[in-house]
Amino acid sequence: MPEQITWNDIHTFMNDLRSTAQQLLRLEGNAQTLQPTALVLTALRRQKTVDRDWNRIAWNDRNYFFRSMHTAMRRALVDHARMREAKKRQVHKTIGIQDIRLDDLPRSATDQPEIILALDEALRSLSEDHPKWVELIQHRYFEGLTIEDCATVLEISEPTAKRWWRRAKLLLHDEIMSIVNQDETGKTNEETR
Repeated sequence: MPEQITWNDIHTFMNDLRSTAQQLLRLEGNAQTLQPTALVLTALRRQKTVDRDWNRIAWNDRNYFFRSMHTAMRRALVDHARMREAKKRQVHKTIGIQDIRLDDLPRSATDQPEIILALDEALRSLSEDHPKWVELIQHRYFEGLTIEDCATVLEISEPTAKRWWRRAKLLLHDEIMSIVNQDETGKTNEETR
């Protein structure tokens, strides 16, 4: 049975956690308000409920620890993007985005933080019908894995991974565009013209 990870073990994983945070922060581009260490610490804080002592916090094993930290860092990034978007909306009224380039998601997300929020919402929506595609997207965008690496991790053939990737990108693009271009009434900009 794998050994549990406790609060006392975390310092041995800090370099790996910072590396994961740096990969995730690529989505934020040049946002100077969030640094890798801050993202790691935010994710750690999210692992503990208010009424629990840090000495009582434990993770089943190393894989479970890194999965939960990765998820917490992604959520922290989404919350950070939400705050940036709220500030941006105070400055000027957001107009619909004409198109996004999924291949250049970090730059798009830097210029338009609402894309990160839409990406998170789109992934949740797509996971209902295509959970494996969403897993592939997460490995590609958030972890920077190649198609070949994704095929290995997902235990599928490379041709299958490539086919899933082409279809998943199309669905994801359409879903993000739909979400980003919704106005307050729930209709897309195209419908309201």
